[in-house]
Amino acid sequence: MWSYEPAVILVNSDPSFYDPKPLHPSTIEVGGLHIRKYLREVPEDLQAFMDTADDGLIYFSFGESLQSESMPAYLKNAFIGAFNELKQRVIWKYENDTLPGASENIKLSNYLPQQEILGIFYFSFF
Repeated sequence: MWSYEPAVILVNSDPSFYDPKPLHPSTIEVGGLHIRKYLREVPEDLQAFMDTADDGLIYFSFGESLQSESMPAYLKNAFIGAFNELKQRVIWKYENDTLPGASENIKLSNYLPQQEILGIFYFSFF
């Protein structure tokens, strides 16, 4: 069996978001390291939507590999029902301009500048 002492372990987590937990002495939490402060401006309508998110913002995306529009209707309706009940605003990467049943707290877009959105809210939090 191998026995070694790691020099350093970098973990993509941020201690301010989780309950305290024991870590190995050589572990360093570097959560948010991949988020840049500002790369470029976000579109005005998206910025206005985020600026009015007084109760918080949820960024919802399945990335490039999955299309939200092609998911079964019962799943879309489940997400819409849950999002409609939230106080937070929701930005949803959705491949169509309309989604029946979605309330005004849900903003749809087929393209979202993920790094900019995360950067704006991450750095406004700290």
